[in-house]
Amino acid sequence: MTQPVAAPTQREREVVSYVAASLSNDEIGAVLKLAPSTIARHLQIMSARYQVTTREALVDLALSRGYLQPPEAGPAPDFTDQDIQLIRLAAARDRTATLSAAMGISKSTALRRLVDVRRKAGARGNAHLVALAFAWGILPAPWEATS
Repeated sequence: MTQPVAAPTQREREVVSYVAASLSNDEIGAVLKLAPSTIARHLQIMSARYQVTTREALVDLALSRGYLQPPEAGPAPDFTDQDIQLIRLAAARDRTATLSAAMGISKSTALRRLVDVRRKAGARGNAHLVALAFAWGILPAPWEATS
């Protein structure tokens, strides 16, 4: 029988909340008065525990499981169906190469479209885009079924 996966500690929740705002490890460390390497270690531990490989997937998981509250967000921009597909794939996929393969476009096109969608959303980075998409109801993606 599989053991349930432990919820993140309070410190881990703090770290992932700053990741959701697209802060770097250096910036999170400065806010929490911790070394950036300590922040990296927290993220490494959570990534292994929840079997995710990106900051975006970690934010998606934390929001979907209720470990993190979605940010305050105004109304969603007028996203196209392709924009929404890109956001969902960005949250679920581990790298741009798999994202581009899933959409049938080149890596450079996938990156360019992702930047355009982030700009349209007013997101500071990909992890922030995932958090905003969750607040707008575009996500959660596949994590609900595993909680």
